[in-house]
Amino acid sequence: MRAYHVDENGNIYEPGKLQAWNESVTLLINQEPNFLDAEMPYGEEQLYTLKLRNINLLGGNGVHILPSLEPWIATFNAWSIDVEGEFVKFEVQDVDNEVHPDPIFGHEAQVYVRQDVLDVYDPVTGLSIGSNLPIKFNFTTGTFIVVPPGKVDGVGDKDWVIIEESTGFKVKK
Repeated sequence: MRAYHVDENGNIYEPGKLQAWNESVTLLINQEPNFLDAEMPYGEEQLYTLKLRNINLLGGNGVHILPSLEPWIATFNAWSIDVEGEFVKFEVQDVDNEVHPDPIFGHEAQVYVRQDVLDVYDPVTGLSIGSNLPIKFNFTTGTFIVVPPGKVDGVGDKDWVIIEESTGFKVKK
């Protein structure tokens, strides 16, 4: 798709002919919940909108880097981190620009909403014309650390819990 600047008659301005283009856009963003919390469920359905999982890949104290006997050069450890989340409702409104006329209130903003609506039906035929699902995201990342020697314990998770999960991962669906 390509956009062109046009005059009041619909004629396209030639390149370089239009000296300036001044347009103001104001967007309003609203979401439910207002923040994502890994430890507090949202709403009555007990939906966890953010889930975190931290997997220690090399054990609680990490790995001593050569030489293997004391003293060693450094200790190395690595983690895999999984994140999952969901917005129950996500709404964007263009409150400043092109509007839908309303005879009573003057105008209504253009609104785009994503939330869990199974099907959208045509009011005339009753046929399904689409669906609307909430925004969901997930990703996996990793991190590592190398520290100099000094403590016999090394670096890492001292409680030896290899997989740490927020409450949302523990809830069975």
